[in-house]
Amino acid sequence: MNENDSFPYASTSREEIINRSIDAMTLLDDVFFRTVLKDNPQGAEAIVRVALDMPDVHIESVSLQHDIRFPGRKGVCLDLKARKADGTLFDIEVQKEDEGDLARRARYYLSALTVSSLGPGQRYEETPDVYVLFVCKRDPFKDGAATYNFVFRDPRVGPLDDGSRITFFNCSYQGEDAYGKLARDLTRRDYSEIDDPVLKNAVKSGKIGERRNEIVTGISKEIYDQAKAIGIEEGKSLGRDEMLESIILALLRDGSLPPERIADVLGVPLEDVLALRQREGI
Repeated sequence: MNENDSFPYASTSREEIINRSIDAMTLLDDVFFRTVLKDNPQGAEAIVRVALDMPDVHIESVSLQHDIRFPGRKGVCLDLKARKADGTLFDIEVQKEDEGDLARRARYYLSALTVSSLGPGQRYEETPDVYVLFVCKRDPFKDGAATYNFVFRDPRVGPLDDGSRITFFNCSYQGEDAYGKLARDLTRRDYSEIDDPVLKNAVKSGKIGERRNEIVTGISKEIYDQAKAIGIEEGKSLGRDEMLESIILALLRDGSLPPERIADVLGVPLEDVLALRQREGI
Protein backbone atom coordinates (compact mmCIF):
# COMPACT_ATOMS: atom_id res chain seq x y z
CA MET A 1 0.00 0.00 0.00
CA ASN A 2 1.53 3.31 -1.05
CA GLU A 3 1.19 6.67 0.74
CA ASN A 4 -1.84 7.74 -1.29
CA ASP A 5 -3.65 4.47 -0.66
CA SER A 6 -3.00 4.37 3.08
CA PHE A 7 -4.93 7.53 3.98
CA PRO A 8 -7.21 9.76 1.90
CA TYR A 9 -6.05 13.19 3.08
CA ALA A 10 -3.04 15.46 2.65
CA SER A 11 0.06 14.33 4.53
CA THR A 12 0.44 17.40 6.75
CA SER A 13 -3.22 17.39 7.79
CA ARG A 14 -3.16 13.66 8.41
CA GLU A 15 -0.13 13.96 10.69
CA GLU A 16 -1.73 16.74 12.71
CA ILE A 17 -5.00 14.86 13.12
CA ILE A 18 -3.25 11.68 14.23
CA ASN A 19 -0.99 13.50 16.68
CA ARG A 20 -3.99 15.20 18.26
CA SER A 21 -5.83 11.89 18.39
CA ILE A 22 -2.96 10.16 20.19
CA ASP A 23 -2.64 13.05 22.64
CA ALA A 24 -6.33 12.63 23.51
CA MET A 25 -6.24 8.85 23.94
CA THR A 26 -6.46 6.90 27.18
CA LEU A 27 -6.54 3.23 28.04
CA LEU A 28 -10.29 3.31 27.39
CA ASP A 29 -9.71 3.81 23.66
CA ASP A 30 -9.86 0.49 21.81
CA VAL A 31 -6.88 1.05 19.51
CA PHE A 32 -4.71 2.39 22.32
CA PHE A 33 -5.74 -0.31 24.80
CA ARG A 34 -5.11 -3.16 22.37
CA THR A 35 -1.75 -1.80 21.27
CA VAL A 36 -0.08 -0.96 24.58
CA LEU A 37 -1.31 -4.11 26.37
CA LYS A 38 -0.25 -6.44 23.58
CA ASP A 39 2.33 -8.90 24.96
CA ASN A 40 1.98 -7.14 28.31
CA PRO A 41 0.60 -9.50 30.98
CA GLN A 42 1.85 -7.13 33.70
CA GLY A 43 -0.54 -4.47 32.38
CA ALA A 44 -3.46 -6.89 32.65
CA GLU A 45 -2.30 -7.77 36.17
CA ALA A 46 -2.33 -4.11 37.21
CA ILE A 47 -5.99 -3.85 36.21
CA VAL A 48 -7.15 -7.23 37.53
CA ARG A 49 -5.42 -6.90 40.90
CA VAL A 50 -7.48 -3.84 41.78
CA ALA A 51 -10.70 -4.21 39.79
CA LEU A 52 -11.22 -7.85 40.81
CA ASP A 53 -9.66 -7.59 44.29
CA MET A 54 -6.92 -10.10 43.45
CA PRO A 55 -3.75 -8.43 44.81
CA ASP A 56 -1.58 -11.51 44.30
CA VAL A 57 -2.77 -12.57 40.86
CA HIS A 58 -0.12 -13.52 38.32
CA ILE A 59 -1.13 -13.41 34.66
CA GLU A 60 0.78 -15.89 32.54
CA SER A 61 -0.29 -14.73 29.06
CA VAL A 62 -2.55 -12.31 27.22
CA SER A 63 -4.07 -12.23 23.76
CA LEU A 64 -5.78 -9.26 22.13
CA GLN A 65 -8.92 -9.33 19.97
CA HIS A 66 -9.27 -13.03 20.72
CA ASP A 67 -11.90 -14.57 18.46
CA ILE A 68 -14.25 -17.30 19.71
CA ARG A 69 -16.29 -18.81 16.88
CA PHE A 70 -19.20 -21.23 16.96
CA PRO A 71 -20.42 -22.76 13.66
CA GLY A 72 -23.81 -21.32 12.79
CA ARG A 73 -23.88 -19.12 15.89
CA LYS A 74 -22.79 -15.60 16.85
CA GLY A 75 -19.13 -15.48 17.79
CA VAL A 76 -17.35 -12.98 20.02
CA CYS A 77 -14.14 -11.00 19.82
CA LEU A 78 -12.67 -10.40 23.26
CA ASP A 79 -10.74 -7.16 23.81
CA LEU A 80 -8.20 -8.91 26.03
CA LYS A 81 -8.09 -12.53 27.10
CA ALA A 82 -5.73 -13.29 29.97
CA ARG A 83 -4.75 -16.59 31.56
CA LYS A 84 -3.24 -17.71 34.85
CA ALA A 85 -0.93 -20.69 35.05
CA ASP A 86 -3.68 -22.75 36.71
CA GLY A 87 -5.99 -22.15 33.73
CA THR A 88 -8.11 -19.38 35.24
CA LEU A 89 -9.38 -17.15 32.43
CA PHE A 90 -10.07 -13.43 32.35
CA ASP A 91 -11.80 -11.32 29.74
CA ILE A 92 -11.20 -7.56 30.02
CA GLU A 93 -13.51 -5.38 27.92
CA VAL A 94 -13.12 -1.61 27.66
CA GLN A 95 -16.48 0.15 27.38
CA LYS A 96 -16.26 3.85 26.55
CA GLU A 97 -19.87 4.23 25.46
CA ASP A 98 -23.00 2.68 26.98
CA GLU A 99 -24.57 0.72 24.15
CA GLY A 100 -27.45 -0.49 26.32
CA ASP A 101 -26.60 -4.18 26.08
CA LEU A 102 -23.99 -4.59 28.82
CA ALA A 103 -25.80 -7.18 30.94
CA ARG A 104 -26.66 -9.61 28.14
CA ARG A 105 -23.37 -9.00 26.37
CA ALA A 106 -21.48 -9.83 29.57
CA ARG A 107 -23.54 -13.00 30.00
CA TYR A 108 -22.83 -14.04 26.40
CA TYR A 109 -19.10 -13.40 26.75
CA LEU A 110 -19.00 -15.39 29.99
CA SER A 111 -20.79 -18.28 28.28
CA ALA A 112 -18.59 -18.17 25.19
CA LEU A 113 -15.36 -18.10 27.18
CA THR A 114 -16.58 -20.98 29.36
CA VAL A 115 -17.62 -23.17 26.42
CA SER A 116 -14.35 -22.52 24.60
CA SER A 117 -12.32 -23.57 27.65
CA LEU A 118 -13.16 -27.28 27.45
CA GLY A 119 -11.99 -29.66 24.77
CA PRO A 120 -13.68 -32.88 23.61
CA GLY A 121 -13.74 -35.52 26.33
CA GLN A 122 -12.97 -33.16 29.20
CA ARG A 123 -15.12 -33.35 32.31
CA TYR A 124 -17.25 -30.52 33.64
CA GLU A 125 -15.16 -30.35 36.80
CA GLU A 126 -12.22 -29.34 34.60
CA THR A 127 -13.97 -26.09 33.66
CA PRO A 128 -11.63 -23.28 34.77
CA ASP A 129 -12.68 -20.27 36.79
CA VAL A 130 -13.81 -17.53 34.41
CA TYR A 131 -13.97 -13.80 35.13
CA VAL A 132 -15.48 -11.22 32.78
CA LEU A 133 -14.49 -7.63 33.57
CA PHE A 134 -16.10 -4.65 31.86
CA VAL A 135 -14.11 -1.45 32.39
CA CYS A 136 -16.68 1.32 31.91
CA LYS A 137 -16.01 5.02 31.43
CA ARG A 138 -19.32 5.89 33.10
CA ASP A 139 -21.16 4.38 36.05
CA PRO A 140 -23.12 1.51 34.43
CA PHE A 141 -25.68 1.27 37.23
CA LYS A 142 -25.59 4.89 38.48
CA ASP A 143 -25.22 3.88 42.11
CA GLY A 144 -21.84 5.52 42.77
CA ALA A 145 -19.96 2.27 43.48
CA ALA A 146 -16.47 1.55 42.17
CA THR A 147 -17.34 -2.03 41.20
CA TYR A 148 -20.45 -4.12 40.66
CA ASN A 149 -19.96 -7.86 41.08
CA PHE A 150 -22.42 -10.50 39.93
CA VAL A 151 -22.45 -14.22 40.70
CA PHE A 152 -25.15 -16.88 40.67
CA ARG A 153 -26.67 -16.86 44.15
CA ASP A 154 -29.59 -18.36 46.03
CA PRO A 155 -30.93 -16.14 48.85
CA ARG A 156 -30.96 -19.09 51.28
CA VAL A 157 -27.75 -21.01 50.54
CA GLY A 158 -25.55 -18.27 49.06
CA PRO A 159 -23.40 -18.31 45.90
CA LEU A 160 -23.41 -21.27 43.54
CA ASP A 161 -19.60 -21.62 43.67
CA ASP A 162 -19.42 -22.35 39.93
CA GLY A 163 -16.17 -20.43 39.42
CA SER A 164 -17.65 -17.56 37.42
CA ARG A 165 -18.08 -13.84 38.02
CA ILE A 166 -19.03 -10.77 36.04
CA THR A 167 -17.64 -7.45 37.27
CA PHE A 168 -18.27 -3.91 36.04
CA PHE A 169 -15.60 -1.37 36.99
CA ASN A 170 -16.73 2.26 37.14
CA CYS A 171 -14.04 4.64 35.87
CA SER A 172 -16.07 7.67 36.95
CA TYR A 173 -15.54 6.67 40.60
CA GLN A 174 -13.65 9.45 42.42
CA GLY A 175 -12.60 7.81 45.69
CA GLU A 176 -9.10 8.08 47.16
CA ASP A 177 -8.76 4.32 47.56
CA ALA A 178 -7.15 1.84 45.17
CA TYR A 179 -10.27 1.80 43.01
CA GLY A 180 -10.17 5.57 42.58
CA LYS A 181 -6.48 5.52 41.69
CA LEU A 182 -7.05 2.85 39.03
CA ALA A 183 -10.05 4.74 37.64
CA ARG A 184 -7.94 7.87 37.25
CA ASP A 185 -5.03 5.96 35.71
CA LEU A 186 -7.30 4.38 33.12
CA THR A 187 -8.72 7.75 32.06
CA ARG A 188 -5.58 9.92 32.09
CA ARG A 189 -4.24 11.20 28.80
CA ASP A 190 -0.86 12.30 30.18
CA TYR A 191 1.25 9.28 31.09
CA SER A 192 3.30 11.38 33.55
CA GLU A 193 0.18 11.69 35.73
CA ILE A 194 -0.43 7.93 35.98
CA ASP A 195 0.38 6.43 39.39
CA ASP A 196 0.74 2.73 38.61
CA PRO A 197 4.25 2.24 37.15
CA VAL A 198 3.23 -0.60 34.84
CA LEU A 199 0.28 1.28 33.35
CA LYS A 200 2.38 4.44 33.20
CA ASN A 201 5.04 2.72 31.09
CA ALA A 202 2.38 1.10 28.90
CA VAL A 203 0.73 4.44 28.13
CA LYS A 204 4.12 6.10 27.63
CA SER A 205 5.03 3.45 25.05
CA GLY A 206 1.95 4.43 23.05
CA LYS A 207 2.37 8.18 23.39
CA ILE A 208 6.08 8.60 22.69
CA GLY A 209 7.62 5.12 22.75
CA GLU A 210 7.97 1.98 20.70
CA ARG A 211 4.21 1.38 20.33
CA ARG A 212 3.40 4.81 18.86
CA ASN A 213 3.86 3.77 15.22
CA GLU A 214 1.44 0.88 15.72
CA ILE A 215 -1.15 3.29 17.12
CA VAL A 216 -0.61 5.68 14.19
CA THR A 217 -1.38 2.78 11.85
CA GLY A 218 -4.45 1.84 13.86
CA ILE A 219 -5.84 5.38 13.92
CA SER A 220 -5.15 5.87 10.22
CA LYS A 221 -7.07 2.72 9.38
CA GLU A 222 -9.98 3.59 11.70
CA ILE A 223 -10.46 7.09 10.29
CA TYR A 224 -9.83 5.93 6.72
CA ASP A 225 -12.37 3.12 7.01
CA GLN A 226 -14.98 5.45 8.48
CA ALA A 227 -14.39 8.14 5.86
CA LYS A 228 -14.43 5.65 2.99
CA ALA A 229 -17.59 4.01 4.32
CA ILE A 230 -19.48 7.29 4.29
CA GLY A 231 -18.19 8.40 0.90
CA ILE A 232 -15.68 11.19 1.52
CA GLU A 233 -13.69 11.49 -1.68
CA GLU A 234 -10.08 10.43 -1.55
CA GLY A 235 -7.71 13.26 -2.37
CA LYS A 236 -10.39 15.92 -1.88
CA SER A 237 -8.68 19.32 -1.69
CA LEU A 238 -9.65 21.01 1.57
CA GLY A 239 -7.98 23.24 4.12
CA ARG A 240 -7.24 21.73 7.53
CA ASP A 241 -10.24 23.26 9.34
CA GLU A 242 -12.56 22.71 6.40
CA MET A 243 -11.40 19.11 6.11
CA LEU A 244 -11.99 18.45 9.80
CA GLU A 245 -15.44 19.99 9.63
CA SER A 246 -16.27 17.92 6.56
CA ILE A 247 -15.21 14.69 8.28
CA ILE A 248 -17.09 15.53 11.49
CA LEU A 249 -20.30 16.38 9.65
CA ALA A 250 -20.09 13.25 7.52
CA LEU A 251 -19.58 11.06 10.59
CA LEU A 252 -22.45 12.76 12.42
CA ARG A 253 -24.78 12.22 9.47
CA ASP A 254 -23.68 8.61 9.17
CA GLY A 255 -24.58 8.03 12.83
CA SER A 256 -22.28 5.03 13.35
CA LEU A 257 -20.10 6.89 15.88
CA PRO A 258 -21.41 8.95 18.83
CA PRO A 259 -20.13 12.55 19.17
CA GLU A 260 -17.82 11.56 22.03
CA ARG A 261 -16.11 8.94 19.88
CA ILE A 262 -15.78 11.32 16.93
CA ALA A 263 -14.14 13.88 19.21
CA ASP A 264 -11.69 11.31 20.57
CA VAL A 265 -10.80 9.75 17.23
CA LEU A 266 -10.19 13.12 15.55
CA GLY A 267 -8.66 14.79 18.60
CA VAL A 268 -11.07 17.73 18.64
CA PRO A 269 -13.06 19.24 21.53
CA LEU A 270 -16.41 17.56 22.10
CA GLU A 271 -17.99 21.02 22.29
CA ASP A 272 -17.00 21.67 18.67
CA VAL A 273 -18.61 18.42 17.52
CA LEU A 274 -21.81 19.17 19.42
CA ALA A 275 -21.88 22.74 18.07
CA LEU A 276 -21.63 21.46 14.49
CA ARG A 277 -24.39 18.94 15.15
CA GLN A 278 -26.65 21.68 16.51
CA ARG A 279 -25.80 24.07 13.68
CA GLU A 280 -26.68 21.52 11.02
CA GLY A 281 -29.66 20.09 12.90
CA ILE A 282 -28.33 16.53 12.74
